[in-house]
Amino acid sequence: MKKITVFTLLLICGMLLYSCENMLFSDEGGNIKAIQTDFEIGQPFELSYGGTATNTNESIRIEFTKVEDSRCPANVTCVWEGNGEVKLVTTIDDDELEVKLNTHSNYKKSERVNGITLKLLELNPYPESAEKGIPKKEYKAILLAEREE
Repeated sequence: MKKITVFTLLLICGMLLYSCENMLFSDEGGNIKAIQTDFEIGQPFELSYGGTATNTNESIRIEFTKVEDSRCPANVTCVWEGNGEVKLVTTIDDDELEVKLNTHSNYKKSERVNGITLKLLELNPYPESAEKGIPKKEYKAILLAEREE
């Protein structure tokens, strides 16, 4: 009887983990990070560096593959505010395209891909100090995907 109860509990736990909205993995430090997130068209969503966001209703997949950050740190006076650039690999209806979005208004903050406009709303965290860099795994892009009318 105990074997059946333990097996049933393990089966239920496994099913719950499988059905979660976010798939999880451990990084080198053992920290649990979301690597796959579901998102809705017209709603902002957060995508971690190295992660993937999907919208199964629209057959959209977005992967955060690269980040370059030259933004002026909060504790420094700079001549130029700098730019944060994210590289995303988007797959819409089996068409794959690389997209680069930026925090600075002089560069592309949005891009149209197969009838979807993808916008970078924020790149976090913001650099605090010139001496201390931000590990790539800590970056999160706040994005918005909108269907063109």
